[in-house]
Amino acid sequence: MGDIEKNRGIIQKLHKADLHQYKYCSMLFDMVLAVKDDDLELAKSECQHVKNLAAIGTRKDLRFQDLYWRAVLFLAPYFFEDFLLYMEKDRPAEKRFYLPRRKVLKVIVDDLQDLADRKLYFLGISLPPRVGKSTLCIFFMAWLAGRNPENTSAMADA
Repeated sequence: MGDIEKNRGIIQKLHKADLHQYKYCSMLFDMVLAVKDDDLELAKSECQHVKNLAAIGTRKDLRFQDLYWRAVLFLAPYFFEDFLLYMEKDRPAEKRFYLPRRKVLKVIVDDLQDLADRKLYFLGISLPPRVGKSTLCIFFMAWLAGRNPENTSAMADA
């Protein structure tokens, strides 16, 4: 049995444990790191699970907060929203761009993710002034440039 099969078995056993306990949730994140080179899709899926559990766990155990941010950092190269969250992690709440506007911008963030994942060929965004379209697209271009530094990037704001 290869390492990936062994690691998948460990992940399955961890899912039978109480993942609301920091110890087991942290172990699951360790397994995310262990499988990422062999099965990135499994790693991303399990990391999303860790992130969700850690967000809930933070309410009762502050150790989950660090685990949450490690999961967000792991996911940031693959998911635009995680990139946005991590970029503003240490910003004072009153200076944050995305979270205060998340209710309005989440739909666009999801569409931009689909554009990056090539589920969409073209995306036009039309919203009222001062909603955050340009800033969001600047963040998007920075995310794309970080994901694909060898590619060229261009942005137009009309």
